[in-house]
Amino acid sequence: MASQLAGHLLVDGLLAQGVTHAFGVPGESYLAVLDGLHARRHQIRFITCRQEGGAAFMAEAHGKLTGRSGVCMVMRGPGATNASSGVRITRTDEFEVELLAALARPEGTVIEVTLDPEVITTRATLSSITQGTLNKPL
Repeated sequence: MASQLAGHLLVDGLLAQGVTHAFGVPGESYLAVLDGLHARRHQIRFITCRQEGGAAFMAEAHGKLTGRSGVCMVMRGPGATNASSGVRITRTDEFEVELLAALARPEGTVIEVTLDPEVITTRATLSSITQGTLNKPL
């Protein structure tokens, strides 16, 4: 079996869920995912946005129009913070937007952003997977 980047596997998972479009601001923290999106550009379209909050609103609009989950991809830090307002408002509208934020703590543990309607929290997940793992063959 040929090795594959974890970022490509994430894109394959999105395709398996029926995702046809993803919205976001490209960033260095998820280059392997962007590479996977480019490799599968005829199956899933990545719409480049100027601001992360706008990407969240676009993902919401696309989701509402198609009946599928909206997907928003942003980079760590300010990118996730900028997207949080858009995702919060979409939840107020009673619609879910899937936010994929590539965040990393200093020790390299991947962090998942959980956007709750009342509070934004972060929690460590899959501590054995580091940000660098996304860019390595599996």
